[in-house]
Amino acid sequence: MQTQKYSVNQHLIETLLVWVKSGEIAIPEIQRPFVWDSSKKRATVFIEWYRSELKELTRNLIKKWEPILGVKVKEFGVKKMKTKWGTCNPEAGRIWLNLELAKKPVHCIEYIVVHEMVHLLEKSHNKRFIALLDNYIPSWRMLKDELNRLPLNEY
Repeated sequence: MQTQKYSVNQHLIETLLVWVKSGEIAIPEIQRPFVWDSSKKRATVFIEWYRSELKELTRNLIKKWEPILGVKVKEFGVKKMKTKWGTCNPEAGRIWLNLELAKKPVHCIEYIVVHEMVHLLEKSHNKRFIALLDNYIPSWRMLKDELNRLPLNEY
C-alpha cells in the first residue's frame, strides 16, 4: 500500500472527525493512513484544530450571552496564554481566550466567556463584578474551582 502525504489544510478537512461527548470536545480520530511530515507539523495541525473548535464554540456562546448581558463583543480571539484563561479590553470590546480552554469542558469555557463579557459591564473584579457573576452564573465559583483543578497542558 502506498502512503500519501497531505497538506495541513487537506489533513484537517479529510482526516479529523469531531464530535462532542458529555459536553467535552473529543480528540479527533485519524480515518485513513497518514504519514506526518514532522512532529512539528503534527503539533501545528492539532493546535490549529483546537483553535478552530474553540473559536466556533466561543462565537456561539457570545451570540447566546450578548442579549442576556446587554453587551456587544466587537472582536474576540484565541491565543496561547501562560497565566490566564481569558482577558478583556472593555474599551475595545475585545476578548482573548487561552487556547488551552479548547481541551476543557464546555461549561467551563462558557463560564470564562461570560466572565470576560461581564468585564464589558464592570472593568475590575470588585463587588459589582462579583454580584453580576452571581446573578448570571450562580455556580461560577464551582466552575472556577473545577477549571483550575484541571491539568494545564503544553502544546
